[in-house]
Amino acid sequence: MSIDLELLETVSLSYQQIGAPQSILLALSGGTDSVVLLHLLIQLRREKGFDLSCVHINHGLREASDEEEKFVRNLTKQLDLPLYVKAIDVSRKGNLEEAARTARYAAIQQVQEQTQAEVVALAHHANDQAETILMHLMRGAGLAGFAGMVELRAPYWRPLLKIEKTQLMTYLQKHRLQQVEDESNFDTRILRNNIRHCLIPSLEDLAPGMVLRMSQTANILQAEHDFLQRLEDDWLSKHARINPPFIFLLRKPWQKQETAMKRRLVRSLCKTVCGELDYKQTERLVSFASGFAGSTLNLPMNTTAVLSKDRLHILRDDVKLTKLTWPQPDWQTAGDDLGDGQREQVVDAARVKGAAMRMVQKDDVIIPLGMKGTQSLRKYLSAKGVDRPFRFYWPVYARGNQVLWVPGCGVSEEASITLNTTSKVKLVFNSALPHEIDENGGKTP
Repeated sequence: MSIDLELLETVSLSYQQIGAPQSILLALSGGTDSVVLLHLLIQLRREKGFDLSCVHINHGLREASDEEEKFVRNLTKQLDLPLYVKAIDVSRKGNLEEAARTARYAAIQQVQEQTQAEVVALAHHANDQAETILMHLMRGAGLAGFAGMVELRAPYWRPLLKIEKTQLMTYLQKHRLQQVEDESNFDTRILRNNIRHCLIPSLEDLAPGMVLRMSQTANILQAEHDFLQRLEDDWLSKHARINPPFIFLLRKPWQKQETAMKRRLVRSLCKTVCGELDYKQTERLVSFASGFAGSTLNLPMNTTAVLSKDRLHILRDDVKLTKLTWPQPDWQTAGDDLGDGQREQVVDAARVKGAAMRMVQKDDVIIPLGMKGTQSLRKYLSAKGVDRPFRFYWPVYARGNQVLWVPGCGVSEEASITLNTTSKVKLVFNSALPHEIDENGGKTP
């Protein structure tokens, strides 16, 4: 098969697999990879009829940046393609490469949103994939890291991941296409460049074809990662809640999982507030989660893991500063029953007049049903078996600091039905309580 046909078929098949988008924005640097992808997309457009436009990012980090922009402007003008140019300001503090990448993707996303393009085409190829996997291996990674870059992670589309750099060079030379070379790509002080120009050639000498095999391996691992991700999401939807400030999983079903799934689950649980845990942090948390109720463990980004009898909680250190607004209960006609004691409670209408549903306050007190004296609400919740992390937020129906009803726990003596009650009302609480896993499952909607 000719190089032209092989590359075009690869891009065409990928295009069909991602759903045949009708508008594509190509990130066009002017280098070999993006120029070749540009010409392949132009050919594919003749058959598929999609809209094609380009975006060029001027990082302003090198003297040649303006010349590269000029080249891209001339190229797209000759091809009669819309071009969007974004100049970005890259911070030189810290990791310059990472800062440039972050700024670049932010600028591309702005243009994508402006143009409403369905996908953004990126020219990453099999060699880029091999470099990424080797970098992840050096830094330490799990299955997701070794799966490398994915063909489609909306809106980014990488149709060349199964194509080697040498194939793109062959195509470029065959069609005598012009391109520009970013001289910073040859600076081997940068890890990726060193891997590209030193390590990969040596590995290819030792094991010819390793680049393509690594790309194929990444494709296999990505499918396996996706499969495990579906299992993970399904488990979390049934046994966890990740709706801050309520972040927890149920310990008993977690204990039954294999070690690999235990690790995935605690990492996913923490991600919202802790970021990505490294290996040591993950292992510490897995071990901790099998410990005794009441234990705590410090985690990154000012967070703490807290164990209760039934749950592993992840809390921000400023948890007490979070404010929640609970929905007011419905007032319904009371029947002969007294409610289910959870979300429904029949009370004396006159004795709850002026009350409102809110979260717990510091000085709240309650007269437990059947008692005469008041009790601190915090102690009341503890006696009812409410986990300590929930006690900051639990919904209470109160008038001032006098709590009249605690959904899921009980009604106060002050609001209960007596022989002197002349008017009853059923209070109905229509929301998930803190300890419950609501209809959104484990993931934040």
